[in-house]
Amino acid sequence: MKRRSFGEQNEILACLLWGLGSGLAATAAGVILAAFVMTQQDVPATAAVPIGTACLALGAAVAGFVAARRKRSQGLLTGGLVGVALWTLVTFVSMFVGGLAFTIATPVRLALSVTLGALAGVLGVNLAAKRKLR
Repeated sequence: MKRRSFGEQNEILACLLWGLGSGLAATAAGVILAAFVMTQQDVPATAAVPIGTACLALGAAVAGFVAARRKRSQGLLTGGLVGVALWTLVTFVSMFVGGLAFTIATPVRLALSVTLGALAGVLGVNLAAKRKLR
């Protein structure tokens, strides 16, 4: 079994952190935009949960894409890992801010984050590859 050098492990961690940071930024931007629209329009409060889930899904897709594009390999695994990390971070923050509540939407958000992160990771790896046109 080949051991990775310390620099290579740091590069993988850096790719995951870049993906996580960009996913958090995309999630925050989506939540801010949704909050602005909800305050300006007559949107019922019950729409907050699906809108929040959509913002998390957007963030997971961005995170998976960025992490896999920087790593340039293993897009499915990289995107899935970043999706899990983003879901974990957002879930813990929302539990501490909004109260400790585990609802049916929580595992749905996990599945959505992992799936969209992994699919975006595959897309990020495939778009990062330079191809020659003949």
